Amino acid sequence: MRHVLVLDVNGVLLTRVPGTLNERQLVPHALETVADLVRNHFGAERTFIVSRSGRDGQMETMLRLLQHRVLEATGIPADNLLFCDERDEKAEIAARLSTTHLVDNSRQVHLAASAVRNRFWFRPKEEELRQPLRVGPIYTPPNWRIAHGQIVASLRRDKLRRHLLSSGQH
Repeated sequence: MRHVLVLDVNGVLLTRVPGTLNERQLVPHALETVADLVRNHFGAERTFIVSRSGRDGQMETMLRLLQHRVLEATGIPADNLLFCDERDEKAEIAARLSTTHLVDNSRQVHLAASAVRNRFWFRPKEEELRQPLRVGPIYTPPNWRIAHGQIVASLRRDKLRRHLLSSGQH
């Protein structure tokens, strides 16, 4: 099985600078964590960034990613940066890419992408957690260090599951 990782931008890789409207900064540990996942677990050709940005926001998102050297530092190819107009469209893109791992901070995206086996609801807000998703297992990492451990553990579980299935041990 070829694992495919899909990442959101706002709230996952970049976050708003407190006290500003449009200024963004890197989410702590995002670059080094994603670079490790790309290099050691998924590969650049199977790692994608999918951002919900209208036509006007696409250029701004690309500029922010360039400004913070996100593609360069993580090894994700520019061709693997995809955009959609609505959050629900992320589920369609995830299905088209055969996504196995999704990291997004939107409840709506996780509800729509329930077919993705390993979903990581990144830094969910306290009030959002009071309303469970009820769409299968989902991880809720509060930061990239914990997300990294959960993602790597899920890859190991998938590998063990495949081994047990191939050897006839259920």
